[in-house]
Amino acid sequence: MNKNCPSCGASYGIGPQNVGRRLPCKKCGTALVVGSDGLQLAHAQTPNPSSDIAAHEEPTLYGGDVMPQTGFGRSVKALPTDMLLGLVAKICFGFGMFLVILFLFFPLMDLARADGIKAEISAGNNKVAFKGIPQGGPNEGEDSKRKDWEKAREKLDKNLEEVHIASHRSRYWNLWGMMIGFFFLAGSSLSFLHPRNTTATKVVGAVILCAQAVLIFTAFVIGGTAAGFR
Repeated sequence: MNKNCPSCGASYGIGPQNVGRRLPCKKCGTALVVGSDGLQLAHAQTPNPSSDIAAHEEPTLYGGDVMPQTGFGRSVKALPTDMLLGLVAKICFGFGMFLVILFLFFPLMDLARADGIKAEISAGNNKVAFKGIPQGGPNEGEDSKRKDWEKAREKLDKNLEEVHIASHRSRYWNLWGMMIGFFFLAGSSLSFLHPRNTTATKVVGAVILCAQAVLIFTAFVIGGTAAGFR
């Protein structure tokens, strides 16, 4: 197919799917029509206002195909491969970061809950110890309060033990969740290092990969060594 304007030679990315479309040349303004043999002069033919590319519209080259200006009821060509891959990489990066943060805070929430119960137990013990035994011997009211506190403390001790057990049980899933998040971060960070990306994007990818390497080294190498000395 002839992909050049017969008047000025301007090149267009057209194909058989564009046959029948009309457009003005972006360089010389000549009215053109896409025929079975390629671009031809429209001559005195009346432009069809309902066509995808009317004579008064300027065509836009996008990904090598002629594309009409965006408007209501007009189809938009698919994104180029590079842009699509970049979008997928960003989505994977955000999803991985979400998983890492989510499964990082679950153990911290269990730890905060356990610390709250311990603080409540400590406050109750201090309150009972501070009152002591009043002058004149033990008092029935004080003895009743002490027994009530002992019952409340047993309940708090039980809650604390349940929190510790739940924390140990959830550690397995928290590690798996963080590992999956790290996989997504590593994959997206590697794609950020592609030559087509900007310098800032490459720096972000390199920093994330280095941070993951340091965390993995700290968690598995140093942690495993410390466990061996126990």
